Amino acid sequence: MKKYIKPSKYLQQLIVVVILFMIFPTVTLAQQSTYVQMVNRITNIDNEIKILTYKKEAIGLKFKEISDFSMQARPILAGYNEIVEAINSKDNERSWYSFTLSEHKILKTTWYKEYQSLINKKDNYLKQFRNSGGVISPSWVHCNTIEVLQNEYNKTVINYQDKKKDYDNIAVKLGNLNNEKQNLTAELNYMGASFGQTYDLSGCWLLRTGRYTSTITVTTTDQKEFIGRLTVNNLHNYLDGQIMFRVTRVSPDTFRGMEIIFKETSSGYTQGVNIPMKITINSDNNFLTWTSDETVTMQRCN
Repeated sequence: MKKYIKPSKYLQQLIVVVILFMIFPTVTLAQQSTYVQMVNRITNIDNEIKILTYKKEAIGLKFKEISDFSMQARPILAGYNEIVEAINSKDNERSWYSFTLSEHKILKTTWYKEYQSLINKKDNYLKQFRNSGGVISPSWVHCNTIEVLQNEYNKTVINYQDKKKDYDNIAVKLGNLNNEKQNLTAELNYMGASFGQTYDLSGCWLLRTGRYTSTITVTTTDQKEFIGRLTVNNLHNYLDGQIMFRVTRVSPDTFRGMEIIFKETSSGYTQGVNIPMKITINSDNNFLTWTSDETVTMQRCN
């Protein structure tokens, strides 16, 4: 066994100091690297949110086209199917008459007149639909016969179901990205790092729903509460100038509070209902993500 000379107390302290100086820069660099990675991830999240928001708005426009087509097609198809069902019902009566009441000519004559009337009604219905110019489907097919209209309507229903899945998936992804960004920002604040600027929610914001755009103007109170009012209204079941939300800041880019909706009670009165909500402003300061019972994205007014 080799014998080691025990270093002096001073030498021991010197060794400890040297080791700390060697370790400290490594720890600092590691923290800086983690911080940069988190900041870059938040920037990437903002870009992903922006891309998903555009996709969601594009699907919303398709929903509007599908809705317009369905509102035209459903009454036409319902009217036609009603006539066809009546004809089928008369066909069933004919087999019963021929079997049990073959000697009752009056009943057979009455049945024939009613049956022929339905046939004529069906022919007139088809002729009227054809002469009206038909309907254009979302896939730009000119539906001037019931068969083509029914076929396009069936395809549109399937298309809507597929797009609804995409729309819902995007909404879930937006919510997850928003939560991830909030967690990362909280970690940065905990590390004592200052992540970028403090974003201001005040001002004019555009809310797009399908082809229509509404405007929400946000102001602040002395209590540092941010209040959003509907100043340009293209929404259903909302009042001009009504308060849409009240929130307060919880981080440089995040606000929490209540969304306010109004519902009519059974007694006929209108009652305000508060829904917990969160608003996160993207790093470019031009977009925000509004999360309550669903996820909505708004852009600053020009």
